[in-house]
Order: sequence, then structure tokens, then C-alpha cells
Amino acid sequence: MAEQVNTHDSDIRRLAASVSEAVGFDVTSGRDCEVLKRELDEFDPRFGVSLSTLKRFFGLVNSSGGYSQSTLNAFARYCGHRSFTDWKAKWGRKEEAPVDVPTSAPRRPMPGFHPSGVDRREVLRWIEKNQDPETFQPTLREFRGLQGGLVGMYERGSLDMSLWFEVKRHHHIKHFIVEKFPPMDYMATFGTPMVEDFLMSAEHPVQQMFGNTVLATGMVAMDISWSDVVQTLGGQCPIRPTIHPYATAMNLGVWLLALKEHNRGGEEYEKLKTKLLTTGAKAHEVWPVWFNQTAYFQYILSEWAVLAGDLELVEAMDGLIEGYRKTQDYHHRNHHIETTLDLRQMWNAIVLGDLDRARMFEKRIQFDLFRNVDTRMLGMWYHGALQVLDPDGARLHIANFDVSLSLTQYHGLGRRIRSLVSSAQA
Repeated sequence: MAEQVNTHDSDIRRLAASVSEAVGFDVTSGRDCEVLKRELDEFDPRFGVSLSTLKRFFGLVNSSGGYSQSTLNAFARYCGHRSFTDWKAKWGRKEEAPVDVPTSAPRRPMPGFHPSGVDRREVLRWIEKNQDPETFQPTLREFRGLQGGLVGMYERGSLDMSLWFEVKRHHHIKHFIVEKFPPMDYMATFGTPMVEDFLMSAEHPVQQMFGNTVLATGMVAMDISWSDVVQTLGGQCPIRPTIHPYATAMNLGVWLLALKEHNRGGEEYEKLKTKLLTTGAKAHEVWPVWFNQTAYFQYILSEWAVLAGDLELVEAMDGLIEGYRKTQDYHHRNHHIETTLDLRQMWNAIVLGDLDRARMFEKRIQFDLFRNVDTRMLGMWYHGALQVLDPDGARLHIANFDVSLSLTQYHGLGRRIRSLVSSAQA
């Protein structure tokens, strides 16, 4: 029999409130305990909790017994903590003074940490509701809910395979998830097989182009040879209103850098550059619907133009982004989009030698509030820029840069950003 842990009653009540908050309902009946048991088993089948223990834990049966360390750890991990000891250090009873028992526990107890059980259930609920391809049309609220759940799961750094198998049962859902939330930060881990799964059922040429472009982008970031990148990338994406400007710009951006670094410029590079300049200037005509959302083509291309060191292209894209932003209603702007645009324009200003303007953008960025599928990649850009703009804090900025590099394993991107930083500091 497992050894019982000596635990204060107030800690048990607090932990029970935390579990109720995490599962999304008050546990007040035997049926509730049955549902919770399934949730706990699904969350981590290695550490099961019996139905009788759940009933005791929530006071549905009289008992004077305690609980094992394994049971308490299982509850704490379900609430987003490493162990019961970790949970108790943050939310448990303090010996020096009496503490009122809260009616509920915070859903996200640690800044930047997202309980995988909560995120997983959010995604599963979304899949269940949208599994019919004939009626598939998610609302904005559903889209935001799926986004929060997926980003939270992505941030764990590993793919929940049972959930992914469920996604793969519905091709329309798999395609939607990969196209709307491509695992850009995670191509060195689960992202590549995830996109390869997408490509196995991608029948439309545009889907195939998009999947290959995401793979190629990850390969560039990981410093894979250009010959392998180009082979994966395939041909250049045509400029068409039916192909999203984000996918178009990403494909042509990789090609731009390939022609600059692999072919060392030349006629093909100049031909593509002219095409990009022309398309950027008339993006509002090519993509009238998507252009109203944001300047996708211009801000994606800005990144690749900066990496290629093409100041003419950087200046042109920056001017087009600025022109777009002046047409937008300030009070209805999206924080994520605004952060991305500020970050891109900050780097545009750095490579163009206007550090005062770069600092203006830097002051507007609240990067600690930014969560997306490419937060870690953008973190490398952000902390790289701070090394230029805030030399007194360079030690901290380098450390933050190295953390993002370590998490992504994007040594190719890291090498290129370091080179840009060195050039700007010279």
C-alpha cells in the first residue's frame, strides 16, 4: 500500500477547487467523478486515480484516510504543475498565517505555462463540433478557441499523438489546422512529420505548394543545404488571387534567399526581385479581400529581404507596410498583427541605418504578451534587434536570444540574425 502523505485539509480543499476549475465543472456527484476519471486517464494514463479515491477527494463519501503522493501529484499535474510540492509552494496553506480557501483556482497559474489538459479538451471539443466537412464553417469565436488550444499545446514542445490521430481522421480538419496554424517554431521536432502528414492527403497543387514551402522554410532555419531546400521547395509560386498572399510571399521569399546565397544573385535573382517589387506595389489589386486584413505579402517579404541584405527591396516593402498601416482604424487593430508589423519594421529600420526609427517601433512592442505559432522565431528577431538598440543590456538580450535558439534548434536562422546584428553594430 502506498504511503499516505500528511496533508492539511485546507490544501485538499484548495487542490479540489483547482481540479474542478481545470476540468470545467464542479464535481458534486458520482457521475461527475466518472467523467473526471476519464479525463485524468486521458491526460496521463501512467498515473491513474481510482473512482473511490475521487469520491473521497471531493467529499462525496465519508473517509478519514489520506492520499498517496502519486495521487496528489496526478491532481497537481492536471492543474498545470510539475508535482504536488510545486502546486503547494504556489497555492498551498502558509503556516505563518491563516488563509481563506478560494472558491476556485486560477486557470493558468504560471505566466507562460498552459495546462495541456485544458488545451487538449479545447481542441477535442472543436473537432467534435466540426467533424462534418459539409457543414464545416468555424465562427470567429471557435477559431480563437482553437488557436488558443493549439498554441498552448504547441508550446509544450511535443505533439499529442492520440490527438493528432483524431485530427487525421478528418482530412478537412487536418488541412485547416496546418494551413491556419503551421508549426513554424517546431519544424526541428514534431512540425516536420506533422506537415508531411498534411502533404500525404493534399490533393490540390496549392496545398502541396504550401506544405512544401513550410518544410523548406524550416530547412532554411535549421541550416539544411540549399540543394535539399530547393528540391523540397519545387517551383516558384505564381501570383494569383486564389493563392493566399502569406503562402505566396513565403514561397517566393525562400526562393529570393536561395538565389542570393546559393546562386549568388545574377539574372534570376534580379528577375524575381522585379516581380516582387511589382507585386508588392499592387498587392491591394491582386488580393483585395486579404489585403483588408493585413499587408501579408509585404511583411513576410520584408523578413526575407532583410536576410538577403537587399536594401532596395527592404525599403520598398517597408514603405508599402507603412502606407497600409495609415489606412487602418487604430482602435480596431489586432495586437498580434501589430506586434508582427512593428517587429518587421523595426528590423527594416535597423538594416536601413535608421536606429532612431527602429527604437520607436521597439518601444511599441509588448513581446511578452505575444503568443503565436512563430513566437520563438520572432523572439530570435526581437532579442537580436535589442542587442543593436540596447547595447547596455546586451548580455540579457543575448541570453534571451540563445534561449529561443535552443528551443527551436534553428541554427541557420540564428547564424543569419547574428550576422545582421554584427553588421548593424559595426
